Amino acid sequence: EGTGRLVEEIMTMKGLKEGADKDLKRADRHRSEFLFQEGAEWYRQAAPVYRQCGHGERYTEAVFRLRECEEKAELKAEAESKRERSVTLMKEHTNLPPLEGGGEPCPPTRLQLRESEVLLVRACEIYRGYGDEATLRKAEARLKAAVWGLERQGKAEELMGSAKKVFLEYEEDTTCTYVPSEGYPFGPKLHTLRFADSVSDFLSAAELFLAIKDTINDALCRDYARSAQERQGMQQTARVAMEEGHAALTTHCVDPKLKGIVVFGGEPVRKGDPPRVPYCRHTATDYPLRDDRAGVVWQRLRLEEAVKAFQKAARLFGQVEDQTNLAEATGRAEDAAERLGLQAEAHECVKEGLAGVKQRQYSAGHERYTRALNLLTRAGDTANAGYVRALVGDAAAKRRLAEEATVLMDRGRALVGERELFQGWFDVVAKGLPAFTQAEEVFAKATTLFEDLEDPPQVKAAAAARTEAEERKVHASELKTCRAVVVQPSGEWAPQRRDKVRRTMPYETAEQAFLDACTTGKTSTYHAQATIQPKSTLVLRAGQHKVSGQILCKKQVTVEAEEGMEADGVVVLADGHSLALVQSPGVRFERLTLRQVAGQGDEDYWSGGITAVRCSSGDVALTDSVVHSERGSGVVVEGSGKALLTRCKVLDCGHYGVAADGKEALVDLRETEVDGCKFEEVDERNGARVVGFTRNPD
Repeated sequence: EGTGRLVEEIMTMKGLKEGADKDLKRADRHRSEFLFQEGAEWYRQAAPVYRQCGHGERYTEAVFRLRECEEKAELKAEAESKRERSVTLMKEHTNLPPLEGGGEPCPPTRLQLRESEVLLVRACEIYRGYGDEATLRKAEARLKAAVWGLERQGKAEELMGSAKKVFLEYEEDTTCTYVPSEGYPFGPKLHTLRFADSVSDFLSAAELFLAIKDTINDALCRDYARSAQERQGMQQTARVAMEEGHAALTTHCVDPKLKGIVVFGGEPVRKGDPPRVPYCRHTATDYPLRDDRAGVVWQRLRLEEAVKAFQKAARLFGQVEDQTNLAEATGRAEDAAERLGLQAEAHECVKEGLAGVKQRQYSAGHERYTRALNLLTRAGDTANAGYVRALVGDAAAKRRLAEEATVLMDRGRALVGERELFQGWFDVVAKGLPAFTQAEEVFAKATTLFEDLEDPPQVKAAAAARTEAEERKVHASELKTCRAVVVQPSGEWAPQRRDKVRRTMPYETAEQAFLDACTTGKTSTYHAQATIQPKSTLVLRAGQHKVSGQILCKKQVTVEAEEGMEADGVVVLADGHSLALVQSPGVRFERLTLRQVAGQGDEDYWSGGITAVRCSSGDVALTDSVVHSERGSGVVVEGSGKALLTRCKVLDCGHYGVAADGKEALVDLRETEVDGCKFEEVDERNGARVVGFTRNPD
């Protein structure tokens, strides 16, 4: 039994050992295959069996290999964990910390390639340590990929940062024709942000991010690139707008809205006319902006277009966050807007100036033109400013001419108006003739000036004034050379031809003057349009005046010698039947010699005989005069006639000196001498009376 149990025990132990050997082989196979965890399990299972079987050597080997597998299993687990973690990290992003100063990092996140590299390096060390060449090669390949991705990630981030930085960097735009203002920080050339460079950098970075499968930063870079392209387009549009605005500041265009502004055209004088001095208006060829295609019309500076262009550029620069050029465009837009306001006001001033000059208000026109010149100069419109400067000179010349012409007109009117101060007809000759002559010359000069001003109404007025002065001068000249003058109680001292009421009317012969003033009361020949008022005075110039027919005095009139002459200096000689027949009240003869020389000497004065003065009705007064009838009587009053002789002389008559017939006839002699008559000096018949006669004792 003991042997059987021993054999049974030996067989059992043998079976256990054989099982343990198999486990050990499995463990060795797993260990050789780097399945350390599975090998450890088999070693762990085999070691107790060898101990139970008393196989110490195998037990020790199993325990040693168990410990080796457990250690390598831990390392393998670590390596596998790190390798798996590295794979995850190569796909995961982590947020980057803010930059110094709080700025946003670029990019804001990144794949954790650096951490993945560290893990793979450790995993490779582990694989290399226990000789797992196959897994090591895989790990090294992944490590190489991580290193390659890390390099590209670094380059991509560098490009992305550079591109983002270029967003804020300026470069000179060598092709732009815009000239910046004086305060522009980059000098005389426009500088723009480097969006074109940033686009290429962003796209290159995107390609690198895409290569390492960083889709987030790839998309971000492409978004940045699109944004940069959009900004580049907006910047290009803004740049063009700046060029257009700058060009508009110095170019002009025809504006149909400026219909109120006209440009002078035509020739300064008519063909064949001599040039006018001192004024000759400028012509259409003087306008610097004339365009034969559009006609000679006013052209404005394109400030309105400049304002719109600069405002557009400012809006675009603001959208691309270009603060420097935003300030430049805004400043230029504001400056152009200010100049546009000045130009608009200047255009209104030009219109007002044109209207003022057209209405002959040259001072107002000159003031408006001067204001427009200042505004256009401030607005930078040198072309129109030069033209308006000519308008200023034009208005100033016209104003001077108008003032000179006005002074001449006032002076001429004053000279003509001196007639209001005349006291008698002789003032018309002594004072009026030089005044009217000078007035005619003054009005002629004024007419020429108004012609230079092209002012038809004033030309007409000056010409009319000149005609008036000329007619009054002619009248005064005629008074100077005439033989007789009819002076009326009222009317013009130096009348024009059209005046019907004339204070003075000169006659070439006294006989015609007697006929008009004494007989008909109507004018003839030269004075056909005038009238003769009652109580007018007929003034006879010095010398002898022959009368061929009898003077019939039917009108109330005074006939006298010119001032300063006595009776012996003015002689009225009748070589006809009788000299004067009075049939009107208020007839006066003063300071005259009345002579009648015709006849045979034997006529009977009572039956229509010869007389010097006969009054059949009315009354006649002779003062400081001499009466002589060589063949008849001196003064005869009959019927209801009356005569008053004061300080007169009735001398050497062929019949009677003074005679009266009829009970109503009356002759009043006052300080009057009647002498040397052939018959009686005084003859009274049929109740007539002659009073105041004193016979000469000699």
